[in-house]
Amino acid sequence: MAEKNLSNEVEKIISSSKTVLSKEDREFEKYCKLFEQKFKRHAYIAEPSGTKEQTVKAIKICLAKNKDVLDQLLYGEKLEEKNRVY
Repeated sequence: MAEKNLSNEVEKIISSSKTVLSKEDREFEKYCKLFEQKFKRHAYIAEPSGTKEQTVKAIKICLAKNKDVLDQLLYGEKLEEKNRVY
Protein backbone atom coordinates (compact mmCIF):
# COMPACT_ATOMS: atom_id res chain seq x y z
CA MET A 1 0.00 0.00 0.00
CA ALA A 2 2.79 2.43 0.92
CA GLU A 3 4.53 1.54 -2.32
CA LYS A 4 1.42 2.50 -4.31
CA ASN A 5 1.11 5.83 -2.47
CA LEU A 6 4.76 6.57 -3.13
CA SER A 7 4.31 5.72 -6.79
CA ASN A 8 1.29 8.05 -7.01
CA GLU A 9 3.23 10.88 -5.36
CA VAL A 10 6.14 10.44 -7.75
CA GLU A 11 3.79 10.55 -10.75
CA LYS A 12 2.15 13.73 -9.42
CA ILE A 13 5.52 15.42 -9.10
CA ILE A 14 6.63 14.35 -12.56
CA SER A 15 3.41 15.40 -14.25
CA SER A 16 3.25 18.74 -12.46
CA SER A 17 6.81 19.80 -13.19
CA LYS A 18 7.14 21.84 -16.34
CA THR A 19 10.45 21.50 -18.05
CA VAL A 20 11.52 24.63 -19.84
CA LEU A 21 13.95 23.87 -22.62
CA SER A 22 16.62 26.29 -23.68
CA LYS A 23 16.70 27.63 -27.23
CA GLU A 24 19.62 25.30 -27.96
CA ASP A 25 17.72 22.28 -26.63
CA ARG A 26 14.62 23.12 -28.68
CA GLU A 27 16.72 23.55 -31.83
CA PHE A 28 18.55 20.28 -31.14
CA GLU A 29 15.27 18.38 -30.71
CA LYS A 30 13.82 19.98 -33.86
CA TYR A 31 16.76 19.02 -36.05
CA CYS A 32 17.07 15.53 -34.56
CA LYS A 33 13.42 14.92 -35.49
CA LEU A 34 13.98 16.24 -39.02
CA PHE A 35 17.08 14.05 -39.39
CA GLU A 36 15.22 10.97 -38.19
CA GLN A 37 12.31 11.62 -40.56
CA LYS A 38 14.65 12.09 -43.51
CA PHE A 39 17.25 9.39 -42.88
CA LYS A 40 15.32 6.89 -40.70
CA ARG A 41 17.89 6.84 -37.90
CA HIS A 42 18.60 8.84 -34.78
CA ALA A 43 21.10 11.67 -34.73
CA TYR A 44 23.53 11.77 -31.83
CA ILE A 45 26.10 13.94 -30.13
CA ALA A 46 29.66 12.82 -30.92
CA GLU A 47 31.58 11.30 -28.04
CA PRO A 48 33.56 12.25 -26.02
CA SER A 49 33.58 15.99 -26.60
CA GLY A 50 30.74 16.72 -29.01
CA THR A 51 28.14 19.41 -28.45
CA LYS A 52 24.52 19.94 -29.41
CA GLU A 53 25.60 22.94 -31.46
CA GLN A 54 28.05 20.82 -33.51
CA THR A 55 25.38 18.20 -34.06
CA VAL A 56 22.81 20.75 -35.23
CA LYS A 57 25.32 22.20 -37.71
CA ALA A 58 26.11 18.72 -39.01
CA ILE A 59 22.42 17.84 -39.36
CA LYS A 60 21.80 21.07 -41.29
CA ILE A 61 24.58 20.09 -43.72
CA CYS A 62 23.08 16.60 -44.13
CA LEU A 63 19.65 18.07 -44.85
CA ALA A 64 21.05 20.63 -47.30
CA LYS A 65 23.04 17.96 -49.17
CA ASN A 66 20.15 15.50 -48.88
CA LYS A 67 22.72 12.92 -47.83
CA ASP A 68 23.44 11.21 -44.51
CA VAL A 69 27.04 12.21 -43.82
CA LEU A 70 26.57 12.73 -40.08
CA ASP A 71 29.24 10.21 -39.06
CA GLN A 72 31.84 11.78 -41.34
CA LEU A 73 30.99 15.30 -40.17
CA LEU A 74 31.12 14.46 -36.47
CA TYR A 75 34.08 12.08 -36.50
CA GLY A 76 36.00 12.95 -39.69
CA GLU A 77 39.53 11.59 -39.51
CA LYS A 78 38.79 9.33 -36.55
CA LEU A 79 36.24 7.45 -38.65
CA GLU A 80 38.64 7.18 -41.58
CA GLU A 81 41.38 5.80 -39.30
CA LYS A 82 39.00 3.23 -37.85
CA ASN A 83 37.99 2.00 -41.32
CA ARG A 84 41.52 2.05 -42.74
CA VAL A 85 42.86 -1.34 -43.84
CA TYR A 86 46.51 -2.00 -43.02
